[in-house]
Amino acid sequence: MTRTILTIEQLDNKINSDKVLALGYAKDDPEGLFMTGSGKEMHWILKVGEVGDWCVYCHWSDKSTKFVLEQGDKVMDRNNINNILDITDEVWARYRA
Repeated sequence: MTRTILTIEQLDNKINSDKVLALGYAKDDPEGLFMTGSGKEMHWILKVGEVGDWCVYCHWSDKSTKFVLEQGDKVMDRNNINNILDITDEVWARYRA
C-alpha cells in the first residue's frame, strides 16, 4: 500500500485550512486501518483543521465522503495511521485527539 505523505508545511499552509487533504481506501486489518478486524475495505479521509491540526476519519468503503466526514470513526491509533500516512513525530503532535 502506498502511504500518503503529510508534512508540517501542508498543515501550516492556510489554503489547506478546514479542508480534506487526502482520502483513500485500506483494509480493516493489521496492515491497514485495524478498527474491527473485519478484513473489509474502509474509506478513510484526512482532514486538516482550522488551526493546523488534523485527523483521520474512516467508515466502510460503501459510504460517501460526506458520510465519513459527518459520521465516521476517528482513527486514534498511530500504528494504524502509519499504515496509510507517512508522518513525522512533529506532524503526529498536531493530531486532533
